[in-house]
Amino acid sequence: MTDTTTGPAEAQSRARYLLDGRRLTIADLLGSGLLKEGARLRFVRPRVGESHEAVVTYAFRRNAPDR
Repeated sequence: MTDTTTGPAEAQSRARYLLDGRRLTIADLLGSGLLKEGARLRFVRPRVGESHEAVVTYAFRRNAPDR
């Protein structure tokens, strides 16, 4: 896995995490045992004041809790 940036605009933005030249997925993390079914995930965007939460399911479906 590599942590790369691809250009000047991206350098100021965010890093891309690649596995074998492609983006890392939730399925990759589940398959490697680094993430378990039932894990709660939170994605926080402080600049825009947003927070998103989800629960990982084995079927790789998006399973966001009711708000």
